[in-house]
Amino acid sequence: MTLSRRTLLAASLLAPLAARAASGEDGPNVPIEVPVQLRGARVTVALRLGGQGPFDFMIDTGAFAGLIREDLARSLHLAQTGQTRFNGRTLPVYDAEDVIFGGVFAQRHITFAGFGSEGLGRGISGTLSSSLLTMIDSDLDFDRGVWRFYPKSRGAAPAGFTALDSRIAKRGIGSAFLFVHGTLGGRRYRFLLDTGGPGHIQLYREAAKASGLWAPSTPFAPVRTASTNGPGRVSPLVRADVLDLGGGLRFERPLVVLNQTPGMGFPGVDGILGLGLLRHLNLATEVAAGRVWGKINGLAPARDPYGHAGLWFDPVPQGVRVAMIGTGSPAAAAGLQVGDLLPGVDLPGALAMLARPDGTAVPLAIERQGSRQTVTLLLADYL
Repeated sequence: MTLSRRTLLAASLLAPLAARAASGEDGPNVPIEVPVQLRGARVTVALRLGGQGPFDFMIDTGAFAGLIREDLARSLHLAQTGQTRFNGRTLPVYDAEDVIFGGVFAQRHITFAGFGSEGLGRGISGTLSSSLLTMIDSDLDFDRGVWRFYPKSRGAAPAGFTALDSRIAKRGIGSAFLFVHGTLGGRRYRFLLDTGGPGHIQLYREAAKASGLWAPSTPFAPVRTASTNGPGRVSPLVRADVLDLGGGLRFERPLVVLNQTPGMGFPGVDGILGLGLLRHLNLATEVAAGRVWGKINGLAPARDPYGHAGLWFDPVPQGVRVAMIGTGSPAAAAGLQVGDLLPGVDLPGALAMLARPDGTAVPLAIERQGSRQTVTLLLADYL
């Protein structure tokens, strides 16, 4: 069977936890809190595996089950218990023993699929799935920096939270996902809550085409969507007016990727709400009712995750070539053109030149139709 990131393994992650909850029916319903940390575009929890570590694992509510970097699995001598197919590749399946979450909660076994580092981010050793929030009543509390779960059901609505128009549901095998409805640009959409998605909002191709959020005159930044499934097409990133999740939960001027990649996403789902937005929303689940709750938290805004030059480069043997220029961007204002060459510059070097504070003037030596010139652009948050 060929599986994707979303359907990788059966949701064995919290099976021991679920058994513990059942056995604790006569005891007090004291929540257990495991520390989590925001690391840039990731939310992570520290795991110790067989007495080794800690290792940072990403909490990915857009995935059914866990991944582990294969080099780490081998260095820890984890037992290989099988294999699975993933994006046309055969991946080993490993069993990790004596896994401790954040120095607080222990499990005897967790099953992971071995994977390379692509799509995980620097310093990330693997992923944990949506099971953390969908197999037992839980909170993802960014204010406190904890994943909180209840050995029995939570017993009451979480104080100060708003019930979202939501559903906790499975899509095939494995664990369930978190789905919510929201209004964006006057249209109603069904979103997957995906803490593994680093952006704010992403609309899948068909929803993006019907959204009315982009026209040739609309300011946009070129970005490429990516996941452990691989890179997608370069797509426009735009500002919308407001995302309304109901009950007073509103996000003004969110960033929206209008994904141009065909075949991406779930049937019946219009897009995702990623960590760039979800980091400002404490989440709570009530599993038996299939309900998700939300509460705007007090976290300070993070820097918007797009290039403030408005450029997309393609690497070529001579250097890097301008492949796309965002409407309304500093690159457009400076007169750069698609096809301009930055000779003798590699892609990391080109990106480093543009990763400077807003207001920085960046001179670029370019070659256009055989002649060389210098173009200066002024970095800005232009969306």
